[in-house]
Amino acid sequence: MKKSILFFVFLSAIFASCSKTPEQKAQQSVKDYLQKNLNDAKSYESVEFSNFRSDSTSYYDTAKDDVFDSIRSKYESDSLFRDINVDYQNTFIETKKRYEAAEIQHNSNVSKFKPEFKGYIINHKYRAKNKMGAVVFDENCFIMDKNFVVIKAL
Repeated sequence: MKKSILFFVFLSAIFASCSKTPEQKAQQSVKDYLQKNLNDAKSYESVEFSNFRSDSTSYYDTAKDDVFDSIRSKYESDSLFRDINVDYQNTFIETKKRYEAAEIQHNSNVSKFKPEFKGYIINHKYRAKNKMGAVVFDENCFIMDKNFVVIKAL
């Protein structure tokens, strides 16, 4: 019985050590991407990976707050004219009330927003030969989807 438990623990330790962390998967994905896309893949030399992080949607990426933006613009422009023209004060007060109501609604929308996981981002510094055959140092930010497939290199 003790032997079977020890064997099970041993197998678990082996399988646990074989699985890669998300950061290791991202690094491997970047290396694979560079092997396919560099001018001279054989000259590739990794220098450093850094700033690994997950990427999620933002309220400002997904929401259309055109009404709030237009009211805010009007409020900001009206606030300039209110100091110049005394008759403009009533218009400004009305605009200010609309802006404050829109701001409350906007803040409520922002607080209710639930971000969604999009993927991962990692920075990478490396050396490789360019088209002319000269070794150059480069640094890119790689954006990946949930499956660690590189979508874009910036």
